[in-house]
Amino acid sequence: EVGRVMADGYMDLLAESLMTGAGDGSNAPWGVFTTTTTKVDVTTDNTFGAEDIDAVWKAVPEKFRANSIWVMNVDVENAVRGFGSGTATSRFTIDQTQEGISRLNGKAVVLSDFAPEWAGTDAANILAVGDPRNHLVAQRAGMTVERIQTLFGTTNARPTGQRGFFAYARVGADIVVQNAWRLLKNQ
Repeated sequence: EVGRVMADGYMDLLAESLMTGAGDGSNAPWGVFTTTTTKVDVTTDNTFGAEDIDAVWKAVPEKFRANSIWVMNVDVENAVRGFGSGTATSRFTIDQTQEGISRLNGKAVVLSDFAPEWAGTDAANILAVGDPRNHLVAQRAGMTVERIQTLFGTTNARPTGQRGFFAYARVGADIVVQNAWRLLKNQ
């Protein structure tokens, strides 16, 4: 049971780091939302609309569009699904009975709870689109777990009567071609 819990925690930490990891100095990989430098502002401040999907897609250079994917939070996906709801200016036709958006502009949509939510906050990232072949992830196989027979108190350095585990893994990530990704952000 301990192994399963530690593996789940490791996968959550890895997923969060690959989305919003701060990179250098933080002992975390660089995430897509923190390392992408080319950003596209929403058309209208504090408003996320269908025209913003078009604008960020247009900003991706042609040579990277063929292999691009969309990365977003479920909250952002719900907003995109709403773009197809009954207005004369709708550009999206999404079946609300389906599980979610599987493709946008013909490209796969990757959902992550660790991607930013749509909040309307100034300069907040909303979604990313780009070629995932240019987000390099280097990972040493697996996670090493060591059992600690006796834990010691932090104030008096005496044994506490507890046992513990020490786990570590080696992972690095960064976008190697900055031009391959675009972020949509609030103004």
